[in-house]
Amino acid sequence: MSKIFIVGDEITVTGLKLAGLKDAQIATAQNVESVLDQKGEAEIIVITHSLYSAARKKIDQMKENIVVEIPDAQGGGEDVVNKIIRDVIGFEITKG
Repeated sequence: MSKIFIVGDEITVTGLKLAGLKDAQIATAQNVESVLDQKGEAEIIVITHSLYSAARKKIDQMKENIVVEIPDAQGGGEDVVNKIIRDVIGFEITKG
């Protein structure tokens, strides 16, 4: 089974820990790269949208990991979800 490492803001990480996920670290835009260095043997990294944007260069160098961007308290990440849906079903779903 693959290990998952979660990096996010305080609200997101606290919520995920309350849901039972254990390997989650709080990060800020200033320290996100050093937090990513603590991933250990994790193969899947889940990171909030704001932190993904702040650590883009480091994440692009992480070829051995699967990185999943999720929305955070500020929003964001919707374009990634929309792209996945569009790729799977073949067209874009929009609100009317």
